[in-house]
Amino acid sequence: LAAGLLAFAVVVPAIPFEEIGFDLHVAPRVALGYAALFIPTTLVAAALQIVVGVVSKNTKTAQASLGFIILVPVLPGVMVSLFPQQPTLWNCSVPFLGESILAMRLLRGEDIELVHWLANSGVQLAFAGALTMVAARLFGARMLTG
Repeated sequence: LAAGLLAFAVVVPAIPFEEIGFDLHVAPRVALGYAALFIPTTLVAAALQIVVGVVSKNTKTAQASLGFIILVPVLPGVMVSLFPQQPTLWNCSVPFLGESILAMRLLRGEDIELVHWLANSGVQLAFAGALTMVAARLFGARMLTG
């Protein structure tokens, strides 16, 4: 996450987009907003990968499963790109959907209400916590059964 945001904030401004007709300026506020927005998602992703790793019988099964699981956060992003939506409390409370809506607003330079930000982060952190507890139980059960 840090490397991607650093590249986004440092490398992208160095590329001469004006020469090909694009006006792309990434404000530091946007980069910091993305960091705050995506930290809970990285926790969900890490916990989900651990659950898949513990449940999978072997490495090949885990890799195949993770290939399909990557579609879960991508599909809401595609949906928001095709059908832009305004943030509401309910759609910001849906993991990955709310994040996509808020990320688009950040990129456009629009303000984000604190309640939407908190709803999205809170639900994602709760989801990450639940997945972590599931992973711990599965890992503990697997250790007992050998």
